[in-house]
Parts: sequence; C-alpha cells; structure tokens
Amino acid sequence: TARDVPTLPPFVGVCASLIAKIAEARSGLSKVVGSSTATADAGPEAVAALLAQKARMDNMALPLRELSKQISLRKVVLRDLLDDQADGVAALRKKSQDTASTLERSALRMEAVEAKHAALRARAAAA
Repeated sequence: TARDVPTLPPFVGVCASLIAKIAEARSGLSKVVGSSTATADAGPEAVAALLAQKARMDNMALPLRELSKQISLRKVVLRDLLDDQADGVAALRKKSQDTASTLERSALRMEAVEAKHAALRARAAAA
C-alpha cells in the first residue's frame, strides 16, 4: 500500500551543509600558477602561502569525502527502493494475469450455464 512505501528526505536537505562547506572552502582557494622560483630557493613567504593553500584544500577535502559517502549511501537506498518497486510491479502484473484468467474461466462457465438454461427452457416449453 501507499503507506508501506518508505519516504526519503530530499537529498539537498541531507547534503546542503556539506555543499555550503565545500563552496566556502572553494571560495578561499587562490589560483595556483607555475613559479619560476626553484624549490631550493623558495622563501618563507612562498612556503607559508603554499601551506595556507594546502590547509584550504584540506578544509574542502573532508566535506567532499562526506558528500561522496552520502551519495553512495543514497545510491544504495535508491537501488533497494527500485528493486522493491520492481518486485511490486511484477506481483501486480501476475495478479492482473491471474484475474484475467479467472474472468475468462468465469465467462466460459457463464456461457455453459446460459446454454444449459436455454436447453432447459426449451424442454420445459416443449413439455
């Protein structure tokens, strides 16, 4: 029945906070471009800038992992729901076929009863 169907919360409601965290972390990233400075010649400013960029990327990585996990979980739940609904459709299809078969048999019986009734009426009228 309709009451037996599980309801899922909207996916955006589940992941809105994660998406907001990702967007916030993404907005703090600066563009990384190539540098003509050799690694050995990098000063404290370049290292500090690189570490700050890494920290911002780490802040984005955790929500991305959690979002990926939520997507995977939702995918499993939706797959199970789809399988359950496919089973329900198959059961309804079988029930429909059984009902059609029963109706066909009933129609044949009704024809036989009507034929017997006509024969009895004819016999009664002849007597």
